[in-house]
Amino acid sequence: MGWKQAFSLSVLALASCSGGEPAPRVAAPMAPSPNAPPTLTSSSAITISENAIGSIYSLTASDTDGTITRLSLLPSADASFFAFDASTGVLSLPARLSFDAPADAGANNVYDLSFEAQDNDGAIATLALQITVAEAALKAGLPPSGNFELIDWRLELPVDSAGNPSGLNATIQEAELSNGFENDFFFTGPDGGMVMKAPIEGAKTPNSSYVRSELREMLRRGDTSINARGAGDIPNENNWALSSQPAAAQANAGGIDGVLRVTMAVNNVTTTGSSGQVGRVIIGQIHAKDDEPIRLYYRKLPLNTNGSIYAEHEISGGADVRFEIVGDSANNAGNPINGIPLDQQFTYEIIAVGNLLTVKIYNDAGTLIGMRDIDMSASGYDVLNDFMYFKAGAYHVNNTASADEFVQLTIYELSNSHYGYPF
Repeated sequence: MGWKQAFSLSVLALASCSGGEPAPRVAAPMAPSPNAPPTLTSSSAITISENAIGSIYSLTASDTDGTITRLSLLPSADASFFAFDASTGVLSLPARLSFDAPADAGANNVYDLSFEAQDNDGAIATLALQITVAEAALKAGLPPSGNFELIDWRLELPVDSAGNPSGLNATIQEAELSNGFENDFFFTGPDGGMVMKAPIEGAKTPNSSYVRSELREMLRRGDTSINARGAGDIPNENNWALSSQPAAAQANAGGIDGVLRVTMAVNNVTTTGSSGQVGRVIIGQIHAKDDEPIRLYYRKLPLNTNGSIYAEHEISGGADVRFEIVGDSANNAGNPINGIPLDQQFTYEIIAVGNLLTVKIYNDAGTLIGMRDIDMSASGYDVLNDFMYFKAGAYHVNNTASADEFVQLTIYELSNSHYGYPF
């Protein structure tokens, strides 16, 4: 027994050392890699205006070894003021927060929130967010002149001097306008913006078929000893001249060339009326003695979510030439991809230097989304007997819509400047 056992062991040992194939080795199982938790890459602190409303923040999460299965805003006293869309990660404000009466738990205008992101393996990551509410530059509860310097503007209204929506429209001169004037067509909105509203039918300016709630630039700044227009239509101190006009025109003018910058939102347009008028409103102009070197239009068609912006340049004594800037102005245009929806802020600039007009359009993020140069060298404005002034507001160029419709816009920034005009 002992000999046989020793022999068997020797044979086995020799077999294992022979020139034959080695016995296969089985690799030891590797330990699984630990699950990596999600990564939250959004900012941990933001500042918003007390006028902010709607979407204010986006929570962004990723996972290197799985998928995100849950985004959550954790309950807290401060979280109760916000709404969170777990499917998109967008945080919104259903109502504005007051700077003067802070409602956060610390009563210091800093709202503390906490978010969670969970992956498919159950790992959780958290992010603390501080939202600071800043005092708004524009205040609700004040008349428009409480937020804007209006001494170099007068207002054209869609009602007459007795408040009736017919006949010749009322004009509010600079002194009254800058001393607290407001009414149903010109007032301060809940976010402090300057609201201008124009119905379908109403009182009109002479020689116009449309109503308006619109500002007219007045460089005399309330000095009524200076006439609204100069003798013989030569520019006077109330209006400005182009640097391409004769030297005598420039010498008499209140300024040379100009820039109009307006930040605004269109709140409402018409959805009925003739195909050529529906959904359109003029939001800014350069006006000359008889014609308009530029009219800037916003237009949103009823089936579109975004509005387009285009300009029309009127040859002095002649026809209009249209220039597309954002989207398409056609009566059957599709939804402009980079267009501007109702209630979204945007900024336009109208820049006049000699015979060159430039229009620039910026979206609410400050990105330039449209620009157009207009050559006026053959348009007939570089003469002695003509003058210029800016206009801004709601000039409602649809008189075929249903009687209950209206246009409305809100202005958040209004600035006008000219070479040689010191204000």
